[in-house]
Amino acid sequence: MKNAGIFFIVIIIFIILVPMNFDATAERDYSEIRVKISTGGSTLRITTKGDYYISEKPEIFIEPGNYTIKKTSNNKVHIKGNQVDEKISNSLTLIPRDEKYTLHLKGTDHGDIDYLGQMQFTSNQGSLQVINQVAFEKYLYGVVAYEMSNSFPLEALKAQAVTARGYAAKRMDGRGDYDLVDTTVHQVYKGYNPRYERAIRAVEETRGQVLQYQGKVIDTFYAASNGGQTEFPGSTWGGGAEKNREFPYLVQKEDPYDLRNPASLTETFYVPKKITEDYGIFDNQEIVRIDTGEGHSLNVRRGPGTTYSSMGQVSRDTTLPYISTEGSWYKIWYQSGEERKEGYVHRDYALKETTEEEKRYQYFSPVLQEMQRRAFEKLREQGMDIENKHDLKLVEITSLKNGKERYPGTGSRSYVTAEGKVLLQYDTPNTNGSGKGDLSEKKEVEIDLVLMRQSPRGTYLLGHPYFNGNLRMRSVEDAEDGYNFVNRRFGHGVGMSQRGAQQMAEEGKGHKEILAFYFDGAKILTLDTTGPTLPEPPEDENDEDNPPGKNFKIISDRYKIEEKTITKIPPKTSVENFFNEVTIKEGSLKLFNAKGEEKTSGSMATGDGVKVLNDDGEEVLTDYRVIILGDINGDGDITIIDLLRLQRYLLGLTDLEGSPLKASDVTRSGDVGILDLLRLQRHLLGMINLTQ
Repeated sequence: MKNAGIFFIVIIIFIILVPMNFDATAERDYSEIRVKISTGGSTLRITTKGDYYISEKPEIFIEPGNYTIKKTSNNKVHIKGNQVDEKISNSLTLIPRDEKYTLHLKGTDHGDIDYLGQMQFTSNQGSLQVINQVAFEKYLYGVVAYEMSNSFPLEALKAQAVTARGYAAKRMDGRGDYDLVDTTVHQVYKGYNPRYERAIRAVEETRGQVLQYQGKVIDTFYAASNGGQTEFPGSTWGGGAEKNREFPYLVQKEDPYDLRNPASLTETFYVPKKITEDYGIFDNQEIVRIDTGEGHSLNVRRGPGTTYSSMGQVSRDTTLPYISTEGSWYKIWYQSGEERKEGYVHRDYALKETTEEEKRYQYFSPVLQEMQRRAFEKLREQGMDIENKHDLKLVEITSLKNGKERYPGTGSRSYVTAEGKVLLQYDTPNTNGSGKGDLSEKKEVEIDLVLMRQSPRGTYLLGHPYFNGNLRMRSVEDAEDGYNFVNRRFGHGVGMSQRGAQQMAEEGKGHKEILAFYFDGAKILTLDTTGPTLPEPPEDENDEDNPPGKNFKIISDRYKIEEKTITKIPPKTSVENFFNEVTIKEGSLKLFNAKGEEKTSGSMATGDGVKVLNDDGEEVLTDYRVIILGDINGDGDITIIDLLRLQRYLLGLTDLEGSPLKASDVTRSGDVGILDLLRLQRHLLGMINLTQ
């Protein structure tokens, strides 16, 4: 017994001291996700496309229509529109009564977007914080179509769905107000667009699928293009080998698929070994000299306007051959790869000049310009008396190779310098001391070229005088009769290349094969992402006409009183007759018109609101909307004006929503169409009697 007791104690100590190897993500609820929507300001405009209710005040019925939501001075959230005017504590949550309904939010950072699921608006300092709580799989509808494109091959989209699902799953820990944001800080999310059927299919055909490594759900990073080589996480994000050990499935490897994809962004500057006059700008030529601020670059556009895309960038003092002037733009020649192309620079940042004799050796290739400048600096360091960099004539590049590695010792093909040797000549002074003399003998000069600049703190900067700052993998490659300065990799380069996945799918690879290529040793794991996505709408504990916890009862032998509407009211029914036909127990009724003004006389009309108040008349317990079939304009009668309004709606000339739209469904089909127009017309012609 004594030995057994000691053994038991040892086991307990072992359990306490030795960490168990299990994946906490496996225990999480993956049915829905919370996404912070990027908005700004304290006032937002929404359109509900279906029936909603307010979670914090479920007796308030939100019909389809337009609403304004704003933060008040005392940090409450105020919703107004469509006969609703309510101020709710510091948070308001709109919940659809059916999961198919969408909420249209105007003015997000992504534009005007439709969202499925719940939408929470919270007073947060000087603005409204907006969080979309949505079914996990339906969240992915709004990620896959935008992180890739709906036009991509299905198998590539399926690979994207798995990686996006896994990336999100790792961040669904239930802490804080939200799990992710809707930008590239995490993943781009743009709500719901049913037209993106291929992306939706990719999500559904991989439902629940993520990647796991040794039993744990893994971080499935991805980026647009890796430049032909995947990168170690310890290189991209720091931490080196120790960081790499945290992600053993994220290895560095050659990616021929990314390179083969013509859509992978690549920038190339070609320079010849033999530098002929074809690459130079010589005496008496018109040029454009870039005149930006120190350290700033200027975009070369494909056309005369900022709406045209950029071909590349040029730095201060770059000279470009002039072609013509078009308004506020100079048309110039720009070296792009091995080709010389027409481009445009804005006149506010450029000067038109004519080359002078003392500046007779100028080059339109930005690489040759840098070589000339670096050679000039090197010769000056050696004590040579050369007045101007344009006194140097480049003759031949005798050697050029990659220099310092960005990530030393890792095998990465990303470099920060290039090393070269240039054969050149330079102008010598005339023997009489005036003007230029003969060219010197040819001289070879060793130079270093900067592919990636370094900050004072030692970090590398993507901004560059001529390289595109959005690309981050730079090197020198041999080319026919010359060299290419190459700039690739759009994104961090870790994990899956989206362009590589696209190419693999185009070549017939399936999504599992794509994932196996980019995530070494990882396997598919299927999570349970099913479950309720919406809270149950409020139900009456006493009677089907009453909201929970309220004891009032509204009764009518003549009119039909449903959950949130009152129908079967004949046209031209007076307010007095209406109240004579309605009985309220334990409460009182008040009538309001469509503008929210109290109504005590006249006729009942579509859009009127009947509010049920408590006994002291201070609290609104619930409200109902009056629907009179055929009374579309809300004047209480059925006339030619209603027919014309319905006609304009069907022609797309005007909008109908909320109560007027419901009043248009005179056939009671659940949809408004040409048959409703014909039935309304027959009623006005006296051919039929439109019954309520």
